[in-house]
Amino acid sequence: MGWLTRLHDFGDREMIKTIALRVDVGLRQLDQQMHENRDPHEVNGLASAVGDEVKRMQFLASTLTQESLNCLYVKHNGQKILYGSFIKTAQETSEKLVSKGYSSLLIQF
Repeated sequence: MGWLTRLHDFGDREMIKTIALRVDVGLRQLDQQMHENRDPHEVNGLASAVGDEVKRMQFLASTLTQESLNCLYVKHNGQKILYGSFIKTAQETSEKLVSKGYSSLLIQF
C-alpha cells in the first residue's frame, strides 16, 4: 500500500521539491556571501528569507506520512538527495552563519 500513500501525498511532495530548489539557491548564495565577507545586513536578510522557506518546507513535510517522507528526494547542487540529508545541509549552513557572527536560519530540528 506504500505507493498509494505516496500517490496521496503527491501534491505536498511536489511543493516540497519546488521549495527545496529555492532553498538550495539561497544556501549557495549564503555560502558565497559568507566567503566574500558581505555586509551583515545583506547576509542576515537572505538568511531570514531562506529560513522562512525552510519553515514552509518543514510544515509541508509534517503533513506527509513517515513512509512518504523517507523516500522523498530533493535536488541539492544538481544531485538528488534524501530530504533528511537536505535538512542537515541547511542546519550545517545555519551553524556556519552563527559561527561567523551572522543570524541563524532559525531552523528548529
